[in-house]
Amino acid sequence: GVRLAARQFAKMVPCVTITEVDLDPDDNTKCKVQPAILVMSDNVDGGCWSMLGMVNAAGTQKLNLAHSDSGTCAGLGTIMHEFLHAMGQLHEQSRPDRDTYVTVNTNNIQPSYVSQYETRSGADVGRDYDMLSIMHYGDTYFRKAGNTGKTMVAKDAAKALITDDQTKWSSLKFGNRVGPTQSDANQL
Repeated sequence: GVRLAARQFAKMVPCVTITEVDLDPDDNTKCKVQPAILVMSDNVDGGCWSMLGMVNAAGTQKLNLAHSDSGTCAGLGTIMHEFLHAMGQLHEQSRPDRDTYVTVNTNNIQPSYVSQYETRSGADVGRDYDMLSIMHYGDTYFRKAGNTGKTMVAKDAAKALITDDQTKWSSLKFGNRVGPTQSDANQL
């Protein structure tokens, strides 16, 4: 999956290359060449995650793709989502203009994940809001157990950025885990 993600990044943004390197023989928590992104499968920390951007520009950035309670991180879209975090991209629903496009229902979100829905002043607003972005959560992500409500609802303003044909609006769904949109590529 990681090698396929690297090939996909090369196709969508030719100036971005991902090169496979070895671990540092003296420290298996670091890559031999740095700066680097260390892809690991740490079941202790579990789940799919990456720090945002290069935390230490001269060092090794960790990206985890392990099994978790919610499933596996082996899907191409999930791998690309985490790589985009490692390269500095925030969640689309973190944009400071998000409330123009989305209603977030925090009462339906697991308390430990509410912070994932907070807006961030540094998020990129240089392009249109993209509800289909690979960096956007789906409308039931991190929903409380037993809750059937949506964690987010798209406003007409978000749908209108995708299509003028209002008859198609009901078929639009937040996010995807298939691959980056053109907007994701442009941001990268």
